[in-house]
Amino acid sequence: MKLNWISGRQGTGYYKLKIFESKLLKMDCYILKYPYDSKIKKHNDPAPEGYKHHRINITLNSNYRGGHFVLYNGNNRLIEGKRIKYFRPDIQFHSVDRITSGRRYVLSIGWLSKTKQKIMKRNSKQFQNYRDWYKENYGKN
Repeated sequence: MKLNWISGRQGTGYYKLKIFESKLLKMDCYILKYPYDSKIKKHNDPAPEGYKHHRINITLNSNYRGGHFVLYNGNNRLIEGKRIKYFRPDIQFHSVDRITSGRRYVLSIGWLSKTKQKIMKRNSKQFQNYRDWYKENYGKN
């Protein structure tokens, strides 16, 4: 059986193999393969409006060099040394350093959750109703 590895969307030499994807559950699971000389540049992965993007990456092997997963705090690099990493790719910039020998394999599980806070737009009917209720009960805008 031939595995269907496809090029990663960053176009920097890594590959991904889809294990499963569920639109109903809003989640996916991939194995990522980083061959020698591949990397991922600093980026973030925006989530659809009204959702947060969560991801857990589990490094499956250790016989490679380089390939550090890096989270950023502003312009500061925060290299994560653990094999299991939870992060928010929609709000945290991240990258993977160049692989200098061997291959790195990662199990990557991602999901979306709804944001809890809904912001009312000033011109929305919901905002107008709230303002009218507030005025009626408290007498001020």
